[in-house]
Amino acid sequence: MRCITYGEGAGNVSLHSADRSKHTFRFDKVFDESSSQADVYGDAGRPIIEAALEGFNSCLLAYGQTGSGKTFTMSGADATAPTDSTAADGAESGVVGAAADGDEEDGEAPARVAAHPLMGVIPRVARDLFEYALDADETVEFSISVSMVEIYMEKIRCLLDPAKNNLQVGEDPVKGVYIKEVSEVDVVDEAELLEVMHSGNSNRAVAATGESTREEPVAARRRHASTPRKPTTSDPHPAPSLNPPQA
Repeated sequence: MRCITYGEGAGNVSLHSADRSKHTFRFDKVFDESSSQADVYGDAGRPIIEAALEGFNSCLLAYGQTGSGKTFTMSGADATAPTDSTAADGAESGVVGAAADGDEEDGEAPARVAAHPLMGVIPRVARDLFEYALDADETVEFSISVSMVEIYMEKIRCLLDPAKNNLQVGEDPVKGVYIKEVSEVDVVDEAELLEVMHSGNSNRAVAATGESTREEPVAARRRHASTPRKPTTSDPHPAPSLNPPQA
């Protein structure tokens, strides 16, 4: 007998006990074992990113017991080397540059990371952010920066500058709630964003033998849009909008 079953509708899950009792819970969405990374991102990740691009503060939180799959969900099959891994089904992953006959006037074409089915939420977020920027109106210029922290032993540590190991949370009438003195790194394409995340992951605290001894890292991306220029690329295939026209 299965200990977990999924009822009719997308949000029902039932737990079956050894005494044959059944406890059913309802959620907005439940993903079963057949769900893909794309399914999870499409239902739980993409709407959050779309809200962020519309100007709302957004957060995507993975919560669960040690070994439950948080890192796989957020980072994908190879969290330790997001730009140098082998994809599923024999497809090769890695950094790829946009096709170009030469450099653009404002610099080289942005580097992209080859897609594969086991990409997690973070690389999919990176892809959507920069596709949105490249597809935006030409009068708009974007700047995207990344900070990355972890909460370890009740202290906030900056993973991009480990010397900052006891950061404080502040509040500002303009910025709102923020982490004081946290490092921010400007990134120009999705490959660079993932390299920054890889660098931060390498600075995470080493967990002890017991469970729940290390908190997962938190990454924040600050997006700023201004005028008069947008990022340029010589990629002959224009990036799709996050909100494609409805049929």
